[in-house]
Amino acid sequence: MPIDFRMEKKGNYLLVTCQGHFEGKEAMGIHQQALDYAIAEGLPAILVDATGLHGRSPTTMDRFGFGEGIAELQRRSRAAVWLALVGKEPIVNPGRFAETVAVNRGGFMKVFEDTDEVAAWIRRCVTARDGAENDRRS
Repeated sequence: MPIDFRMEKKGNYLLVTCQGHFEGKEAMGIHQQALDYAIAEGLPAILVDATGLHGRSPTTMDRFGFGEGIAELQRRSRAAVWLALVGKEPIVNPGRFAETVAVNRGGFMKVFEDTDEVAAWIRRCVTARDGAENDRRS
């Protein structure tokens, strides 16, 4: 069963809402589509709401591959687009291993279990980018 997802521009970020059975390879394809959309629209951040996903707990190698894949997609795009992922166990693990792998490889990723936290983080990312762009224009 595939992951059902929809993408929606929400002001200055892209919201990707996912439901269904989690599959790592499919998740990477969704992120590629979201990244392409965000770049085309000039959006600085993507929020993936994975709270509607279920399935087996990804293995450590699955999490490693996902984090590495996210960093690689971002590196190839040559765009600084922040990725926030909000989910729950077992899809998201408390140790945030995929996040650590992505960040250690130069990716822009943060994992959350709380939707209020992620909203505040997205606002900070957008504000920081907007401030940097204004500095470059001055």
